[in-house]
Amino acid sequence: PAGYGGWKRGHRIGIDENFLKNVRTSGDYLKAQLQTLVSNHSALLKSVSGTGLMLGLACKIEASELIARLQNEKLLVVKAGGNSIRLLPALNVSRAELDSALEIISKVLSHW
Repeated sequence: PAGYGGWKRGHRIGIDENFLKNVRTSGDYLKAQLQTLVSNHSALLKSVSGTGLMLGLACKIEASELIARLQNEKLLVVKAGGNSIRLLPALNVSRAELDSALEIISKVLSHW
């Protein structure tokens, strides 16, 4: 859609449409993969929430313990509301980086 002066809104603030498409695609991919992890580890995780790349995992286990174990594996996640963890990757995160993070989460959950 057109914005100020006929420029596309994203261009007004220096954001390329392909960049935004990649953010949406990466967010959809990450959410789907996290939902698979929830299904595969339903004794440990409840659900996935959030939009785009700002996603949360509601835990059945103690979130602070999961955070500590993920951080020991060099994956930075933070505590969110309730008993949840928040994942906040950079907007320019690559598919390989997402896969690496997902592999770490899966590994930690598998050793619970």
